[in-house]
Amino acid sequence: MKRVVLVTFLSFLALPASDLSAQLFGSLGQAEPGDDVVSVGLIFGQMNPTTRFRDGGGFDATSLLGGAVNFWFHRHMGVQVNALSTEHGTLGASDGRSSIVSGRDPRIWTIQGDFVLRLPLAAGAMTVSPYGAAGAGWKSYKWVFDPQGGPDARGFDGAWSYAGGVEARFGADSRLGLRGEFRQLQTSFTRFGEDLTHKDRILTAALLINF
Repeated sequence: MKRVVLVTFLSFLALPASDLSAQLFGSLGQAEPGDDVVSVGLIFGQMNPTTRFRDGGGFDATSLLGGAVNFWFHRHMGVQVNALSTEHGTLGASDGRSSIVSGRDPRIWTIQGDFVLRLPLAAGAMTVSPYGAAGAGWKSYKWVFDPQGGPDARGFDGAWSYAGGVEARFGADSRLGLRGEFRQLQTSFTRFGEDLTHKDRILTAALLINF
């Protein structure tokens, strides 16, 4: 019995991507743009802060992990909610001393909602969709130093962004997909004596399942 189960499982894994998608999701119908309703994605990539504070300090670049859910109400339009988690080290002041953020090493959650426009294009066995997005949300911080301290250690900062990318869907039903994206993020930052707009460049890829 165990041998039969093992052989069946290995045969299942050996299926081409299109057949595997059909086996797993065949009863759900097509997920081509225009027929789809929801896309769920696992996001990974890098966040690159470009802002420096008055003493030259700042946050370093770091990897990110997150998730996204898209709701499609038209072949060319939809909305997206995404959540990104990053953990940053800090950079010293330009004179070599400690900066206003030295040692604080924040963990940051960035939550946003976007309006998305896409242009689905047939590309052989794939559907490729260049897209643009714009939206708003917030950042929340958890600081290694003084995490429960004064007003600078708590609260949410308003954020807004715009993005562009390309999504590719595979298989007969377009169930599985990949996405690459560039996003410019801007955040109001009024902490530690600063009052400025903090900027990040975000490069991500995503694994998608479409329904």
